[in-house]
Amino acid sequence: MVGNAHYARCRDLGAQGASIAYTYQRRTGRLDVAFTGHGTSPSGWVGWGINPSGWGMVGSSVLVAFQAHNGTNVLPFKLSPAVQAGMRLHTTAIDFPIIAKRAIIQGSSFTIFASLLLRPSQSTALNFVWNRGSAVSGFSPLPHSLLPQDLRGFTSIDVAE
Repeated sequence: MVGNAHYARCRDLGAQGASIAYTYQRRTGRLDVAFTGHGTSPSGWVGWGINPSGWGMVGSSVLVAFQAHNGTNVLPFKLSPAVQAGMRLHTTAIDFPIIAKRAIIQGSSFTIFASLLLRPSQSTALNFVWNRGSAVSGFSPLPHSLLPQDLRGFTSIDVAE
């Protein structure tokens, strides 16, 4: 149980002290997720997502949580190769329809709750990515650190197992 929701599976992800709880409904393709990560500062961000085409950050569809003047935000971003070149992120549609999204931020603990629809042709073995950064500017997360511990936020999980 995370928050007030129950999930079928829970897993410690190791890198950055992150964890994920999820339920996959094979009949509908719905994936309900509670991802918990630890931010580097209260003014920073935590992000989690899925890379449908392979490993790593580029190509990932992510949800990023942070605090702003209007409260807690969870925004979608598609990570293109321009991100590695230092281009600023802009919120955009991602590869998976979002049914619901919200976050709870308590100190340095960020929990992103999301319900997504996987495509019928989508494998249930999903490449998850996650990371954190120290600042946000104008609803855009600034780049994360490139220290070794900040480059280990990826794993593959078959959500149907």
